[in-house]
Amino acid sequence: KVVPVYRAFIKRYPNIKSLSRANVQFIEKLIYPLGFLYRARRLKDIARSVVKDFGGKFPNDLADVLSLPGVGPYTASAIMCFAYSVRMPIIDANVIRVYSRYFGIKTKLPSSAPTKELEEIAIKALPKTNFKEFNYALLDFAALVCKHYNPTCPVCPVRKECLYFQNQPR
Repeated sequence: KVVPVYRAFIKRYPNIKSLSRANVQFIEKLIYPLGFLYRARRLKDIARSVVKDFGGKFPNDLADVLSLPGVGPYTASAIMCFAYSVRMPIIDANVIRVYSRYFGIKTKLPSSAPTKELEEIAIKALPKTNFKEFNYALLDFAALVCKHYNPTCPVCPVRKECLYFQNQPR
C-alpha cells in the first residue's frame, strides 16, 4: 500500500516548499489508502514550519525536530535514526511492550511514554553499529511475534530468556 502512495506523493510534492503550499484536501486524497487523514494537516504544518523556520531544509538537530508541530519523541527519534543515522532507540508502545515483557517490568500498557527504566534499557540494548537495522527489527518483532494480543511465544527466538514467557502457566 505504501509504495504507490509514496510515489504519487513525491511526484506531486517533490520538495518541502511545494508541500508547504499544498491543499490539505488533496494531501488527504493522496494518503487516503494509508488512513490517518489527520496527518495531512500535520504534514502541511510541518512543511510550513520547515520553510519558515529552517529555510526549507529539514532540521537535523533533535531539539529542532521536536519543535516541529505534532512531532513527539517517537517520531523525532525515528527521524534522527533513520534519516540522519544518529544512534538512538525508537521507543513506541510496541517496543515498550517487548522490553516490559522480556525484562518483567510492570507498565501501564498500552502506553506510548516509556519510563526512565525502559529508556535506559533501550539505550543499553541498542548496538553501536547497525542500530538502524536493530530498530527496524525490533519494531517488526513487536508487530509479528511479541504482539499485543496472542503473542507467538512458542516460536519466539528469545523465549528462553523472556520473563513473560517463563511466567506463563503451562
